[in-house]
Amino acid sequence: MSHRHKIFIATLLFFLIGLSPIASSQENGSPAGGSATHPGILDRAVMCEKVTDGQPVNTAVIFPVSQKEVFCFTEFSSITKKDVIVHNWIRHDETVARIKLTVEPPRWATYSGIALRDIDQGPWRVEITDASGAILKTLRFSITQ
Repeated sequence: MSHRHKIFIATLLFFLIGLSPIASSQENGSPAGGSATHPGILDRAVMCEKVTDGQPVNTAVIFPVSQKEVFCFTEFSSITKKDVIVHNWIRHDETVARIKLTVEPPRWATYSGIALRDIDQGPWRVEITDASGAILKTLRFSITQ
């Protein structure tokens, strides 16, 4: 089963239970650096309205619920081996979604997203972690009316 098929099935399952994560990975041309303890160097991490052609569109920290979805985009360089990162979507200190994403050498960009509902209004954060659970970065944002 291809990666896209797995993502589609996971998205469909989450949609059926009321929360729809969206995840994708792609190679990207970011600059090189290095780290032995993490999957690579986290060059960029942003919240955005959508991802088009492998790039985040309309980065922000406040998103209206009427937008219907929001994305977390991450970009790594100096990756030495295929590895896993996790986007932990947290609302009011409760983990709502935990999305595992693959990163591959030497550079990689990946993203995940959730569908928004009226009950999702309020403060959120995405904790980006390595495979062991070490937090690489925390992005804070809000969903408004």
